[in-house]
Amino acid sequence: MHAGKAKIRQEKTRKNKILAIKRHRKIHEIAKREGTVKTQERADLLEVTEETVRRDLGSLARQTLLRRTHGGAADVSMVLNELP
Repeated sequence: MHAGKAKIRQEKTRKNKILAIKRHRKIHEIAKREGTVKTQERADLLEVTEETVRRDLGSLARQTLLRRTHGGAADVSMVLNELP
């Protein structure tokens, strides 16, 4: 019985990781296209909680793909272009 539950848990974890990768890709694409992303708008679009989007933005920021801002994030290239 434990082996069955463990397998279900592994499948669920794998599915969640795939979903996170897809969300990250979508968020990054939007940031590159629009320059910025807003947490609330992405949560609505992706049908997840704002907390999930915040975690996603944090992950993308740690990968240096985005820079966190108040209420969202900006594409790194946009941030660099704005420097004097």
